[in-house]
Amino acid sequence: MTTAVQELLRLAQAHPTGPPTLDPVNDLQLKDVSVVEGGLRAWKLEELIRGAQCMHSPRFPAQYLKLRERMQIQKEMERLRFLLSDQSLLLLPEYHQCSEPWGKWTRRAP
Repeated sequence: MTTAVQELLRLAQAHPTGPPTLDPVNDLQLKDVSVVEGGLRAWKLEELIRGAQCMHSPRFPAQYLKLRERMQIQKEMERLRFLLSDQSLLLLPEYHQCSEPWGKWTRRAP
C-alpha cells in the first residue's frame, strides 16, 4: 500500500498540472479517422483553454454558471425535439409491445 501512495505522490509532484494527455494515434495506436479527428479537436481546445484570460476574470464564476445553464437548457431542448421527432415516434409501437407484459403483471391483484 505504501508503494502505491509513494508512486502517486511522485506522479503528482512530477505533473503538478495533471498527467500529460495521451495522443490517440502515437500512444494508443488508434487509427480510426473519427478518433484521430476527435483527438486533434480536443488538443486544439486544450490549447485554447490554456491561453484564455477569461478564467482570471472576477466575473468568471457567474459567467460560467450562465453558460452551464444555457447548455443544460439546449440539451433538454434537443432531448424534447427528439421525443417529438418522427424517429422517436417510430419507436413507440415497439415500446408498447415491450411494456404490455409488464402492464399485465403489475395489474394483478395480490
